[in-house]
Order: sequence, then C-alpha cells, then structure tokens
Amino acid sequence: MNRNPHSSRGGFTLIELLVVIAVIAVLIALLLPAVQAAREAARRIQCANHVKQLGLAVHNFHSANNALPTSETKPTYYWGALILPYIEQANLYQSYNIQVAHIAGDNSTAAQTHMNAMLCPSTPSGPRLNPSFVTKPAPGWGAAIADYAASTGIASTMWDSGLMQSPQPPSVDGVFQGTTAKGQRNLSEVIDGTSNTIMLVECAGRPQIWRSGRTMVPGSGVTASNSVLISAWAEANLFSVKGFDPGKDWISAAKNLGRCPINCGNQFGIYGFHPGGANVGMADGSVRFLKETMAIEVLGSLLTRQGGEVISSDSY
Repeated sequence: MNRNPHSSRGGFTLIELLVVIAVIAVLIALLLPAVQAAREAARRIQCANHVKQLGLAVHNFHSANNALPTSETKPTYYWGALILPYIEQANLYQSYNIQVAHIAGDNSTAAQTHMNAMLCPSTPSGPRLNPSFVTKPAPGWGAAIADYAASTGIASTMWDSGLMQSPQPPSVDGVFQGTTAKGQRNLSEVIDGTSNTIMLVECAGRPQIWRSGRTMVPGSGVTASNSVLISAWAEANLFSVKGFDPGKDWISAAKNLGRCPINCGNQFGIYGFHPGGANVGMADGSVRFLKETMAIEVLGSLLTRQGGEVISSDSY
C-alpha cells in the first residue's frame, strides 16, 4: 500500500515550545504590574467613595441637628454611632442602645458589626476587631475597626518641638475638637472655610501598628498591649494628627514625632495603603488625595479650622 505523503503531520519541537512559554511568561510579567495598578486604582476610588459617604453622613446629621455629631460622656457614645442612620445602617442604629455606654454589654453585638463604609478595600488585613475595646472583666470583647477617623486638628507638639517651620497659628483645633455636651461644634465655626479644612482622615490598618508599609505586629497576634488603642467606629475614633520619623520603629505613640504625617504611621497619623498618599474628607463634603510629599506646614493649615492661614490649591 502506498502512503499518502500529505497525511503526515509536523509537530512542534521542544525548542519552539520553550520559546512560546518564555514569551508568555514575559508577557505576564509585563502585564501583572499594570493589572495590579488598575486594581489598586479601583480600590482607591472605592476608598474615596467611603470617605465621601461618611462626610455626607456628617453633613446630613448636621442639617438635622444644626450641630456636628457629638461625643457624649454620660452615657458615653461617639460620632460613629450617631451617623449610622445616615450611612444606610438604620437597623444597626436601632440595635445600638444609645442610653448606655458604648462599652456596655448591650452594645456588644452592634459594636462588633463590620461596615463596608468604615473599611478601605486597600487595607491588606480586611475586617478586624480592636482587642482593647473591653478588657475587663476578662476575657472582654473587641469592636469592629474603622479605617477612617475624625480630625481634631494637628498636635500642638509639632510646633512646640520646632518641627513646624511656620509660626504656630492662633488655634490648632480641628473640626471635631470640642464636640461634646450636645453639639458645641457647628460648621459655622470653621472660619478657614469648609473647602480648606480637613474633617475626616484615612487611618487604615488599625489596630495593627503600621510603619511605612510594614506592620510592627506581624501575623494575627494583636493584643490590647500592642495595638492602636483607639481604632473602632463605636469608640472616640478621633485625634490630633501627629508626625512620624519613618526611620524609627517606635511603638509608643508618645514618641512618634517627626515631619512625616502621611503614610508613615497609623498611631494618630494619616495613613493609607495607596501608593503616594492617602484620602481625606474636607469639611465641605469633598474628598481629596493628599500626596506624601506635601509640605507638613500646608497639611497643618488644612487641619486647623480657624488658623487664619491662606492656602493655595497648588500647594497640595
């Protein structure tokens, strides 16, 4: 029988297969950073939307009560609980007993509820609990973390220590400084202008202590003694912004003092997991992305509500 010369099929050689595999590997290596960058861009936008949602909730509360969300002490409750109805959490607000302290057992279920609006999708550790929320009687219980906090201004020690080059303004108080005793703070007191004053800041990664992109407490071994103490939405969750020295690994918040306040430390600092900066919510409800390279004096001016500074949008 004669063989059909056209019936035989040629195959790939081993070298050809290796070349194809190598080309595919190179293409994947080239595309992967672009894919990761696109994903982070989407997460950053979602994070900014969360800040926007919280800012609008504060404004809606202000419109309904002619005052900012208060930080009451008898019984103790804070702004995170008060804005629940304004971030589509009416059911959670109904389950939260505002007639008792925020750490009361009646509020354990509500305080441990994680909310997407309080979490930044770029934070690597996902939903977390603050183990220092209730420690006594043992074993205590934790509370759901917020990746965003309210600003009470900038730490006066930034000027007292000589780290700030410009003269200290008449007031270093921020939007939420003094928000106690049933609404002592009103947006009309933001003399510097609501579009020039930071109201909310990104402070992600809590209760883990983060420094310049790495955690000081690796793994899941976060305890009350090595965590960022104020980090849950149901507690105070407000602070005066401090600076950090990125070259040091201090654990104690009292020692964290330097000229880097953005993405250098999340113990009372502006901290996000976005390359190059972090999101903040302004007192007018807008959201801005502040770069790590911005001058700390400009940031200090943005954090004060009645410092009297003139700030150019070109400076940040």
